[in-house]
Amino acid sequence: MTARNLFDLLRPAIEAKPDAVAIVAPDGQDITYQRLGETIARFAREARARGVTRGQCIAVSLTHPAAIISMVTALSRIGAIAAIGDRARNMIQAGVKLDAIISDSLDFDSGPEPIRFDQSWAAQPGEEIELDDEVTRVPAELALICASSGSTGERKFFALNFATQIARLTLQDEMHGADHARRLITPGMAALWGFQNGFRTLRSGGLLIFPGRNAVHTMAEIERLGIEEIMTTPNLLVDLVNAREATKARPALRKIIVGGSQVSATLLERARLTLCPEIVVAYGSTETGPTVLGDAGLVTDQAGAIGRIAPWAEMRILSPTGEALPEGENGRVQIRVAAKHRPYALIAQSGVTSPYDADGWFEPGDLGRIENGVLFLDGRSTDVINVGGNKLSGPALEDFAAKAPGVVQAAVTGQRNDAGFETVCVALITGPDFVLASFDEKFSRRIGKITPRRYLVLKTFPLLASGKVDKQKLKALFATVADHGSRALSG
Repeated sequence: MTARNLFDLLRPAIEAKPDAVAIVAPDGQDITYQRLGETIARFAREARARGVTRGQCIAVSLTHPAAIISMVTALSRIGAIAAIGDRARNMIQAGVKLDAIISDSLDFDSGPEPIRFDQSWAAQPGEEIELDDEVTRVPAELALICASSGSTGERKFFALNFATQIARLTLQDEMHGADHARRLITPGMAALWGFQNGFRTLRSGGLLIFPGRNAVHTMAEIERLGIEEIMTTPNLLVDLVNAREATKARPALRKIIVGGSQVSATLLERARLTLCPEIVVAYGSTETGPTVLGDAGLVTDQAGAIGRIAPWAEMRILSPTGEALPEGENGRVQIRVAAKHRPYALIAQSGVTSPYDADGWFEPGDLGRIENGVLFLDGRSTDVINVGGNKLSGPALEDFAAKAPGVVQAAVTGQRNDAGFETVCVALITGPDFVLASFDEKFSRRIGKITPRRYLVLKTFPLLASGKVDKQKLKALFATVADHGSRALSG
């Protein structure tokens, strides 16, 4: 059957196993496949009743991950475009034209009037799943706008048509398999990677769960529900490994898939011993979809190895001046995938553009080399700090820090920690009214409370001959500071 919209992809599972549990929510609520179908239908009717029509772009700002999946699918049924992954005001500032915002918090201070999402949207038992005037999406029709921090740390958004949305789901199946897994997905459902893999879990008739209130509670749910597969980022994998009691029997896990940033060999080995022997590392981007997959053995045995390049992806390495380099030489990584897998537009403050060059190549900002079909990475070509997939602009953070009370000058860099992802490192020259606790409170809100960070308070910055800050020397100093720690140096 050719899918008319996203719901048609879920329909076989809903009809085949209506009483099976589809989702276990973070609050412990069991949502059956029948209930999921009823909820999606109710959301579609409620959105229509509030004026949402075909072709409108609707920001989805909901707290509950199951509600996000249901709402995006419901909007697909009525022909609307779902916009996910960031606050509505950030979308608007970047140039996304929104027609409405469906929100359960109503905390937006700009843009169109929000549509209140509350208990009145809840489906009643026995709600009709079929929908009058079900929309058939056209392949080239815009279907989804999603956020990506991209290779520069700048907020930007990508537009996917319906054909690309379906093709990306198929790519995830080709990369990771299409079995009926009992799966924990830790990236949020508002992130493209999280949504795609949550959706394909349900499409295959599997069981989907999300992170609990903390890592210990999440591990308990993994064991209680017999979860077989985890898709996560390195920073959350650290939490799960630390929460696992070494004396307890291993859970029923068959596989852990880690994406978002490089993973250290030490973390992979700890996870293999503590959680699951089969761990794979996925590499890709919003612009290209999944392109590389590596097993833990390859990644731990060969320094810098990420994995083998997928059959549907091409990669090449360029010199600083743009010439293609031979195998084994380090340079700028470029990736090319088939046109059907590419978002057709990039929306950012600089305007609506294509993220690809004239020949379809995309540059993610990584430095590396290719040997025998294996991608090796060796740093970044851009001033971006990659914290478990959350890419932060170093210059933007420097500007933010420099404006804080008592800060005379700020320099920000990244430092790879023992877990394999980057810590945000902030060097400060301060005045007499500087208070570190107050600074940390504001700065941690900017980057995320759980984001690892280190602070140095210096009298002067080490400088290059050009007068620029010597960030390599700063990194050597930051190596003496623990995550979430600080140190004052007089030199």
